[in-house]
Amino acid sequence: MTQEQKKDVVRTRKINRLPLHQPFHHMDGITKTYLITSANYEHNHIMANESRRNEFQEKIFSLCKKTSTEIHCWCILSNHYHLLIKTELQQFSNSLSKLHWGTSFQWNKEDSTPGRKVWHSFSDRVIRNESHFWATVNYINSNPVKHGYVKKADQWSCSSIHDYLVNFGREKLIEIWNNHPLDDYGKGWDW
Repeated sequence: MTQEQKKDVVRTRKINRLPLHQPFHHMDGITKTYLITSANYEHNHIMANESRRNEFQEKIFSLCKKTSTEIHCWCILSNHYHLLIKTELQQFSNSLSKLHWGTSFQWNKEDSTPGRKVWHSFSDRVIRNESHFWATVNYINSNPVKHGYVKKADQWSCSSIHDYLVNFGREKLIEIWNNHPLDDYGKGWDW
């Protein structure tokens, strides 16, 4: 964006009373498929402990069940996570905010860091079509490799890759990977 475009965005956000420095969520009450991404504040590795990631993963599953959200794909990393879900965003957003608040309180208590900011909101992207859906699956499942945590995606425990391997098999996943390449997917916005 040019400087003028940036100023125009800030002006428009002020006029519409939208947050100036966090993503806008278009909540229209319609169930859609979304890529949800959230990061620990300043990308701190607050979820570096595998047991913490596993516990958070279970809380995400519980939240999805509670909000009648269909979860297609997920990956919980040490400082951020990705979800591919089908949901009504307003209800999910409210529950996710409560989950973020609760884990912040719990983890700050566990880490003896009262008042530490743990989460930085979340972003949502509507999935446009089937190709976008499968590219997103590829992106999420390969995210631990992208960030250098593991050499192979199935070496990361907090990920849907294991379910995809069981349900589709390695050959079908390779076919999906080849038919829906990542190209520049996530460039400039993923951590």
